[in-house]
Amino acid sequence: MSFKFKLVTKRTCIFTISFTLSISLIIFLSLWFIINYNKNQISPSSTEIEIMNKFFNNRSIKRPDDILFVQNKVISEIKHEYTGSEKLDVKKTILRKKGFCYDRSILMQKYFILNGYNVRPVYLYFGEKSTSVLDFFKKETLSHNVFEVYFQGKWILIRTNTKMTKLESLKEYIKSNGVVPPHTKYVRYLNNRNGKFIYPNFIPDIY
Repeated sequence: MSFKFKLVTKRTCIFTISFTLSISLIIFLSLWFIINYNKNQISPSSTEIEIMNKFFNNRSIKRPDDILFVQNKVISEIKHEYTGSEKLDVKKTILRKKGFCYDRSILMQKYFILNGYNVRPVYLYFGEKSTSVLDFFKKETLSHNVFEVYFQGKWILIRTNTKMTKLESLKEYIKSNGVVPPHTKYVRYLNNRNGKFIYPNFIPDIY
């Protein structure tokens, strides 16, 4: 009886371990596919390169003032207006000259990528008076889209709703008590949770 019990227990343990490893592998492969697919999607196409170069006057990004030029131009010329729930589209954003934070963000992300820089999206979320991790899953939670660019050995925050006058980090941006409150929480590598998405909509915007 004891031997049979031990045998059953051993088999159960092996099955549990195998099942857990299989689930972990599926999750890992799914994330690997999503991240690589989205990285390919945000890589500028030939059409986007042409229209972005024209919009930004072929401005190369080498110094801090180049970053400020690109960011300020987007804030000045892409008006903060809703343009529907279609997929994110750089060409349409430039031609319409309007869009929300996620429209402006993907436009600048692609231009920084075109200039050889690494970027990572940042999804900000916050409540009116405080923010908990669980607020991320609530529909009524307020949110904002920004991103970071790796410049001269450190990650720099790029604003998407107000003009920048200097370079700053993500933490400095949140503490400034400007667009978002100081109790704002964030998720790096997530571009958006609501609004517009990279095509197709059912794949999370993680990259």
